[in-house]
Amino acid sequence: MFKRIFAFLLSLMCVFLLSSCGKSISASDFMTDFATVYPLEGAMYFSEAQNKDEGYISEELFRKIYRIDGEIPADYAIYLNSKPSQGAECGIFKLREGADIEPITEMCLERIRLVADREAEGIVLRSGRYVFYSTLEDSERAKELFYRLIK
Repeated sequence: MFKRIFAFLLSLMCVFLLSSCGKSISASDFMTDFATVYPLEGAMYFSEAQNKDEGYISEELFRKIYRIDGEIPADYAIYLNSKPSQGAECGIFKLREGADIEPITEMCLERIRLVADREAEGIVLRSGRYVFYSTLEDSERAKELFYRLIK
């Protein structure tokens, strides 16, 4: 009986430890790391930037770019290409605990439909509380980097 209780507690503790090992990275740290590996030309915007800081984007402008009616994710980082003729951009959104991931996923898909080049397809990737989208030229490389940086 004691062995069964001990085995149960040990397995419960293992599950707890494995679930707590997940990496938590801020959106700005992710995008900064992403940009060092995948060279980006343009401007990066971060949710923690304050008015008049480099990288600041107002809520009004965010809503115009992403056409979202609901709550804006509290932690995001986006890269917008400086060349309007190219639709190369990407963004990552870290949702609050328990937030519905579907509206942000739809927001990203809508943005891809709006800016993606006809030759290049956009991607939306999800992992835990993170949603990432990209219309960058090398979608396989963007996908690989996303999973490497998130995990």
